[in-house]
Amino acid sequence: MGINKQDLLDYVIIPSLEQIDLESTSADLLLLGTAELETNCGTYLVQHGGGINTSLAVSIYQLEVVTFKDILLRFLQLKKYKKLKEKIESIYSIKTLKIKHDQLWNKLVTDLSFSTVIARLKYYMIPSPLPVYTDYVGLAEYYKKYYNTALGKTSLEKAISVFKDIVEEFA
Repeated sequence: MGINKQDLLDYVIIPSLEQIDLESTSADLLLLGTAELETNCGTYLVQHGGGINTSLAVSIYQLEVVTFKDILLRFLQLKKYKKLKEKIESIYSIKTLKIKHDQLWNKLVTDLSFSTVIARLKYYMIPSPLPVYTDYVGLAEYYKKYYNTALGKTSLEKAISVFKDIVEEFA
């Protein structure tokens, strides 16, 4: 059994995203749906095998090594995101280039807020705007296209069903 969805939303997703000024109802519901589809809201914290980029993905969002490195070592190093990087480093007491990768990787498993921020940054890197929070089909398509991808195990139909339930319950 995973984490209660209302608790995950109220005590992890919303406050974590507010801290980095990337909170919106669309982002909140997109991350809640992502956690539900990837791990049944935290039933599993580590995936061994089956990932498209690596043999290991972690956290309630099943973040893969390639994604994690891209966010930390490329995206957050861009000059236009300097303040965002500094805010994240301050909140989580890290220096992205000075801390060992394994320590940060472990932090994804043990720190729900940190993993939520990293999952949000994965979506934030995408130039296309987030769908309107009431558009459950749009949220499902966005998740499938940019997060789970065509190679992922989740079907679009399943994603639509999950996001429909989430929008009906939490929007």
